[in-house]
Amino acid sequence: MVVVMQEHASQEQIQRVIDRLVSNGFDVHRSTGESHTVLGAVGVHPDYDPRDIEVLEGVREVVRITKPRKPRSQAAQPVEVSPFHRVAVIGTGLVGGSFALALRAHFREVQIVGFDRAPVVERAMARGIVPEAAADIAAAVRGADLIYIALPIAAAIDMFPAIAASARADALVTDACSTKAVVCGAARKCFRDGARFLGGHPMAGQESSGVENAGGDLFRGSPYALIGTEDESDPRVAAFARVLRAMGANPVWCDAETHDWAVGIVSHLPQLLSVALARVVSDETDETRLPVSLAGRGLRDSLRLAGSSYDIWRDVCLTNTQNIARALDRLGQAVEHLRTHLTSRELQAEFAGANELYKILNQLK
Repeated sequence: MVVVMQEHASQEQIQRVIDRLVSNGFDVHRSTGESHTVLGAVGVHPDYDPRDIEVLEGVREVVRITKPRKPRSQAAQPVEVSPFHRVAVIGTGLVGGSFALALRAHFREVQIVGFDRAPVVERAMARGIVPEAAADIAAAVRGADLIYIALPIAAAIDMFPAIAASARADALVTDACSTKAVVCGAARKCFRDGARFLGGHPMAGQESSGVENAGGDLFRGSPYALIGTEDESDPRVAAFARVLRAMGANPVWCDAETHDWAVGIVSHLPQLLSVALARVVSDETDETRLPVSLAGRGLRDSLRLAGSSYDIWRDVCLTNTQNIARALDRLGQAVEHLRTHLTSRELQAEFAGANELYKILNQLK
């Protein structure tokens, strides 16, 4: 099936169509032209009614393709047997909603229940992200063999005692918080017996938060930090790593302290650098709207993270203060080095080093 979007359809409209297709078991391939986006929906669903897509805002045309195609290889088939039967998603925003969508796409028989503040979980249900919502945390985790916590750091830690009290003894509890030492330390106090806690962090967020921006392919091609070692003997942990790989994520194993040092440099520092750059540009902009009115794509790309919510980053800065402060000190030294070498050949060496890292990052995609 091919879905042709209207000319200049918004990203939100396009993502809503993608989510609807994924939730109905289709693999979606997106092609974007100068004025139109075309979505190829791959899957054998002879009874699927394309009117389900035609009624969505931003859709121009839905074309049903009936020509037989060769079966996909076994490696490309969605995983049919889930290692987890019932999954509780605690926090149905961007990350939790995306995890639920990816689960439904790759493990179609899995049961998913969501828990969040009423307005949030209601929007998740309206978008078809979670088919069921729990009234309280005890009801959400009861009977679940996987509990996925996608809340801000402080809220997640506050939930630990209630989750531990109601979780099955054989359940795996994992989080998606952006810092790990404080979170895993708090978890150790609550999950001593019974349910197993596994610290996790998907390196796949974006500046636009909320369930409206959730997508089933958020984790695809991205690192996913897991706190522990790859030779972990607990079958629950191995099963979760298998789920992540099925979603297209790349599990990266490390200890909590190493994680917090690393993300302090590659995640938290870029966020605060974006905030600082936004402050400089804002302060320099006068009543004529210069220099910001001359800004092009370069500044927009550099300030993408400036759209992030302080409500999320407050807890990150509070729980990784030392590593972030060290990273900012290193940045300050690098900026001072540039300032003192603006007219020397040393600047060429700095560009060469930056170019090399740019190439490495592109190779990691």
